[in-house]
Amino acid sequence: MTIKVFSFDVFDTCLVRTKAAPTDLFYDLARGLLASRNLDSREALHELAQARVEAERRARRHADREDITIHAVYAHFHELKAWGLDPEQAKALELELELAAVRPILAIRNRIVQARADGGRVIFISDMYLPQETIRAMLERHDLAQPEDRLYVS
Repeated sequence: MTIKVFSFDVFDTCLVRTKAAPTDLFYDLARGLLASRNLDSREALHELAQARVEAERRARRHADREDITIHAVYAHFHELKAWGLDPEQAKALELELELAAVRPILAIRNRIVQARADGGRVIFISDMYLPQETIRAMLERHDLAQPEDRLYVS
Protein backbone atom coordinates (compact mmCIF):
# COMPACT_ATOMS: atom_id res chain seq x y z
CA MET A 1 0.00 0.00 0.00
CA THR A 2 1.38 3.37 -1.03
CA ILE A 3 0.71 6.39 1.14
CA LYS A 4 0.94 9.76 -0.55
CA VAL A 5 2.18 12.59 1.62
CA PHE A 6 1.87 16.15 0.42
CA SER A 7 3.92 18.78 2.23
CA PHE A 8 3.22 22.47 2.08
CA ASP A 9 5.35 25.32 3.35
CA VAL A 10 3.12 27.64 5.36
CA PHE A 11 4.22 31.19 4.59
CA ASP A 12 4.13 32.46 1.02
CA THR A 13 2.82 29.08 -0.12
CA CYS A 14 -0.35 28.47 1.91
CA LEU A 15 -0.67 31.84 3.59
CA VAL A 16 0.35 35.33 2.60
CA ARG A 17 0.64 38.35 4.83
CA THR A 18 -1.55 41.34 4.11
CA LYS A 19 1.33 43.71 4.85
CA ALA A 20 3.74 44.92 2.17
CA ALA A 21 6.70 44.06 4.40
CA PRO A 22 6.81 41.81 7.49
CA THR A 23 8.05 44.72 9.60
CA ASP A 24 4.94 46.77 8.75
CA LEU A 25 3.12 44.75 11.38
CA PHE A 26 5.44 46.25 14.01
CA TYR A 27 3.90 49.68 13.37
CA ASP A 28 0.49 48.20 14.16
CA LEU A 29 2.02 46.69 17.28
CA ALA A 30 3.46 50.05 18.34
CA ARG A 31 0.13 51.76 17.61
CA GLY A 32 -1.74 49.23 19.73
CA LEU A 33 0.69 49.50 22.61
CA LEU A 34 1.04 53.29 22.64
CA ALA A 35 -2.47 54.50 21.77
CA SER A 36 -3.84 54.14 25.30
CA ARG A 37 -0.91 56.21 26.59
CA ASN A 38 -1.43 59.04 24.07
CA LEU A 39 2.11 58.42 22.87
CA ASP A 40 1.20 57.36 19.35
CA SER A 41 2.96 60.17 17.51
CA ARG A 42 4.63 59.27 14.23
CA GLU A 43 8.05 59.48 15.88
CA ALA A 44 7.08 57.30 18.82
CA LEU A 45 5.52 54.67 16.54
CA HIS A 46 8.63 54.57 14.40
CA GLU A 47 10.92 54.35 17.42
CA LEU A 48 9.04 51.45 18.99
CA ALA A 49 8.64 49.60 15.67
CA GLN A 50 12.38 49.93 15.03
CA ALA A 51 13.09 48.75 18.58
CA ARG A 52 11.11 45.57 17.79
CA VAL A 53 13.31 45.03 14.70
CA GLU A 54 16.43 45.52 16.82
CA ALA A 55 15.14 43.08 19.46
CA GLU A 56 14.90 40.41 16.77
CA ARG A 57 18.44 41.21 15.56
CA ARG A 58 19.75 40.90 19.12
CA ALA A 59 17.92 37.60 19.59
CA ARG A 60 19.46 36.23 16.37
CA ARG A 61 22.96 37.38 17.40
CA HIS A 62 22.66 35.64 20.76
CA ALA A 63 21.02 32.46 19.46
CA ASP A 64 22.95 29.22 19.42
CA ARG A 65 20.97 28.07 16.37
CA GLU A 66 19.79 29.60 13.11
CA ASP A 67 16.11 29.84 13.99
CA ILE A 68 14.71 31.81 16.90
CA THR A 69 11.34 31.98 18.61
CA ILE A 70 9.15 34.93 19.42
CA HIS A 71 9.95 34.23 23.08
CA ALA A 72 13.63 34.86 22.33
CA VAL A 73 12.75 38.10 20.56
CA TYR A 74 10.82 39.36 23.55
CA ALA A 75 13.59 38.31 25.92
CA HIS A 76 15.76 40.81 24.00
CA PHE A 77 13.12 43.53 23.63
CA HIS A 78 14.55 45.64 26.46
CA GLU A 79 13.05 48.90 25.20
CA LEU A 80 9.57 47.84 26.33
CA LYS A 81 10.42 48.46 29.96
CA ALA A 82 11.69 51.97 29.15
CA TRP A 83 8.27 52.66 27.63
CA GLY A 84 6.57 51.17 30.70
CA LEU A 85 5.11 48.34 28.60
CA ASP A 86 4.54 44.75 29.65
CA PRO A 87 6.51 42.33 27.42
CA GLU A 88 3.92 39.55 27.78
CA GLN A 89 1.10 41.89 26.78
CA ALA A 90 3.17 43.13 23.82
CA LYS A 91 3.95 39.58 22.71
CA ALA A 92 0.27 38.60 22.97
CA LEU A 93 -0.74 41.62 20.87
CA GLU A 94 1.87 40.77 18.24
CA LEU A 95 0.52 37.21 18.01
CA GLU A 96 -3.04 38.55 17.61
CA LEU A 97 -1.89 40.91 14.88
CA GLU A 98 -0.01 38.12 13.10
CA LEU A 99 -3.11 35.93 13.21
CA ALA A 100 -5.23 38.70 11.68
CA ALA A 101 -2.66 39.63 9.02
CA VAL A 102 -2.67 36.47 6.90
CA ARG A 103 -4.87 35.30 4.08
CA PRO A 104 -4.95 31.96 2.29
CA ILE A 105 -3.66 31.44 -1.21
CA LEU A 106 -6.78 29.96 -2.78
CA ALA A 107 -5.01 27.93 -5.46
CA ILE A 108 -3.03 26.13 -2.75
CA ARG A 109 -6.15 25.56 -0.67
CA ASN A 110 -7.67 23.89 -3.74
CA ARG A 111 -4.57 21.70 -4.11
CA ILE A 112 -4.83 20.67 -0.46
CA VAL A 113 -8.50 19.75 -0.92
CA GLN A 114 -7.57 17.71 -3.99
CA ALA A 115 -4.70 15.96 -2.19
CA ARG A 116 -7.10 14.86 0.53
CA ALA A 117 -9.69 13.76 -2.05
CA ASP A 118 -6.99 11.62 -3.67
CA GLY A 119 -6.38 9.90 -0.32
CA GLY A 120 -3.22 11.80 0.48
CA ARG A 121 -1.91 12.85 3.85
CA VAL A 122 -1.17 16.56 4.25
CA ILE A 123 1.61 18.02 6.35
CA PHE A 124 2.74 21.60 6.83
CA ILE A 125 6.22 22.97 7.50
CA SER A 126 7.52 26.35 8.59
CA ASP A 127 10.73 27.98 9.75
CA MET A 128 8.87 30.96 11.23
CA TYR A 129 9.57 32.27 14.73
CA LEU A 130 5.88 32.20 15.64
CA PRO A 131 4.68 29.50 18.04
CA GLN A 132 3.30 26.32 16.54
CA GLU A 133 -0.11 27.01 18.11
CA THR A 134 -0.36 30.37 16.31
CA ILE A 135 0.64 28.91 12.95
CA ARG A 136 -1.84 26.05 13.35
CA ALA A 137 -4.59 28.55 14.25
CA MET A 138 -3.80 30.49 11.07
CA LEU A 139 -4.02 27.36 8.95
CA GLU A 140 -7.22 26.11 10.57
CA ARG A 141 -8.90 29.52 10.50
CA HIS A 142 -8.51 29.56 6.73
CA ASP A 143 -9.58 25.93 6.22
CA LEU A 144 -6.12 24.79 5.17
CA ALA A 145 -5.27 22.43 8.03
CA GLN A 146 -7.38 19.87 9.79
CA PRO A 147 -6.75 18.82 13.40
CA GLU A 148 -5.13 15.54 12.34
CA ASP A 149 -2.63 17.24 10.01
CA ARG A 150 0.94 17.45 11.19
CA LEU A 151 2.70 20.79 11.46
CA TYR A 152 6.47 20.91 11.75
CA VAL A 153 8.03 24.15 12.94
CA SER A 154 11.79 24.47 13.16
